[in-house]
Amino acid sequence: MFGARDAVEKKEVILTREGKREALQFDPQVIVRNHMASLAAALAGLGVGLLIPAYLARPYLESGRLERLLPEWKMPSLQLLAFTGKEAVSPHLEGLIDKMQELFRENPDLEPSV
Repeated sequence: MFGARDAVEKKEVILTREGKREALQFDPQVIVRNHMASLAAALAGLGVGLLIPAYLARPYLESGRLERLLPEWKMPSLQLLAFTGKEAVSPHLEGLIDKMQELFRENPDLEPSV
């Protein structure tokens, strides 16, 4: 199993299915710097890629070059937090946050990972 550093440093992934929670522990053999490198390693057949974003993996899943393992299990959603160092938030920032929330709700390619 391999993946971007932030995805594999904990050496554990929490999976859920129908209310059941399982912790999968692993010892990564390769740690890469980003999701593109993880995708490239998976496409090269070097092992199981962890947390490759859906929008990157989708074309390869559809073509059969990649296969989603344990599709009935889900990984926890990632939180995207936005904050400023100020008490008042500008209307521009509020608009950006609103737009990002809308995009994440409406676009399946922005799923956290596959």
